[in-house]
Amino acid sequence: MMTFGPLGFLSPWLLAALVVLPAIWWLLRITPPAPRHVFFPATRLLKGIKKKKEDSAHSPWWLTLVRLLAAAAVIFAMARPVLNPGAPASTSANVEIIIVDNGWAAADGWRARRATLERLLQQAEEHNRLTLLLTTADNDRRRSLTPKNARSVRQKAASLAPLPYKPNRMEALKQLQGVDFGKRKLHLSWLSDGLSYPGDGEFAKGLIKLAGGAENLTLYNNGQRAAGPLALGASINAKGDFSGRVISPGNVAFDGEVVAYDDRGRAMIERKFSLKPGQSKAEIRFSLPLELRNQIARLGVKGRATAGATHLVDGLAGWRRIGLIGGESAEEAQPLLSSLYYIKKALTPYAELTNVADANVANAVTDLLARDVSTLIMADIGRLDYETSDELEGWIDRGGVLVRFAGPGLEQADDALLPVALRRGGRVLGGALSWSKPQKLAAFEADSPFHGLKVTRDVSISRQVLADPSQMSGETLVWARLRDNTPLVTARRMGRGLLVLFHVTANSSWSNLPHSGLFVDMLRRVRELSAGVVSIGEVTKGKQKAAASAASENADGYKAADKKSGA
Repeated sequence: MMTFGPLGFLSPWLLAALVVLPAIWWLLRITPPAPRHVFFPATRLLKGIKKKKEDSAHSPWWLTLVRLLAAAAVIFAMARPVLNPGAPASTSANVEIIIVDNGWAAADGWRARRATLERLLQQAEEHNRLTLLLTTADNDRRRSLTPKNARSVRQKAASLAPLPYKPNRMEALKQLQGVDFGKRKLHLSWLSDGLSYPGDGEFAKGLIKLAGGAENLTLYNNGQRAAGPLALGASINAKGDFSGRVISPGNVAFDGEVVAYDDRGRAMIERKFSLKPGQSKAEIRFSLPLELRNQIARLGVKGRATAGATHLVDGLAGWRRIGLIGGESAEEAQPLLSSLYYIKKALTPYAELTNVADANVANAVTDLLARDVSTLIMADIGRLDYETSDELEGWIDRGGVLVRFAGPGLEQADDALLPVALRRGGRVLGGALSWSKPQKLAAFEADSPFHGLKVTRDVSISRQVLADPSQMSGETLVWARLRDNTPLVTARRMGRGLLVLFHVTANSSWSNLPHSGLFVDMLRRVRELSAGVVSIGEVTKGKQKAAASAASENADGYKAADKKSGA
């Protein structure tokens, strides 16, 4: 290939035909124009015409120029000119190896990257080079690495698309090093995504060694837009608001918008962000009511439809509204002994907590359910009246989660809203009048939502309410046990919701479990089993069918919820 500035010629030897232009000019000068037919009148009109010597006529100068330019244009066309041919491949190479980064960062500007790939394949086809196309984001060891003609490789190139993965360049290099190219001369073209990854130095050295020198390696880094490929992350802060982070490797000024979408792809709210020169991170926040906040399914950078610029919101990450009811009458006097103190400390960073000042349990339940709570926690609440029980049963059946903690009040109660029948009087472990010692927790079983949590040795149980083994049925779920196999946490499905009982108090009077980090993790796992906000009027109004359906799926498959939470 021969280049003249931005213009290149794939067949430059044909430009030698320009030397014939003078001969064409000479031929055009000596060739007279075609004779004209003139109809003469009577011969008398020719009387008096003087005879003179006549020379052959010449074509006009402008006509000669046009003909010369036409001949030159034909010669240039036969030389196959190319505009902006870029860096030409080595003319002595027999095999063209094209390495394409097709990870998430390459999606931004993929059209320009595809145009570069098409031009490289065209050059390889014109020089009759065997071609090998290798991608770095889908390193399938079973794929064929045999060089083929460029025309057949074009079919594979046409189906290439960016993948939402990080490129594995070293694996691609290992696969190339395992190919036997014989004595063929290689030329490598690397279409980089513009980002640096660990091991890139070794990767570049390996390519240079494989190519037989740096002159046989060409790097292409085009297609990048302003600020480079963007990455978007999000988390929930202590107030329950989404806090997003836009990260750019470009360190250049850039202004954009982050959009929150619901599960149907509808935009809910937009927040602008600005990256100043030298700044690689921008923070954005979404402040929405709880009902709208839980509808957010995806965050994305406007105009950047890539995997890096998209953040999917897990359904289990939704903010929950939890109602609290305590059994003490003087909680404010001794807050550290309150049954709700440790629950509030454990759940405050992860949920919206609400309680009422009314000492009447029936009024408190009605008030909290009217606030559309998804989980209701009762600490040492004794027997419930029939009207309150019916109200709670209907709420649980629609997807609510009722969590109860034991205590002196529950120890003597005979309540229908318990996952298992209890023995009267409870059980005391340790003490002056007992031969037994405080019990430790056993490891959580595989079918428990607490499975995967680490049981610490310092957690001990000194008192508990006992489940009646004769009353336990197949519907009773045991989520936690002591080492002597007695249940510590039991549960039962009720319709689309759950009924959960901790057989110890929520304060430190019966165990030191509330003092441990395990208590926080266990309450978080229980919180994740709820469907979100559950309205008490959903049956008549039909507004919470989706929430109830999600609660049913969580209740029937809390193993999946455990796996997600553990991830």
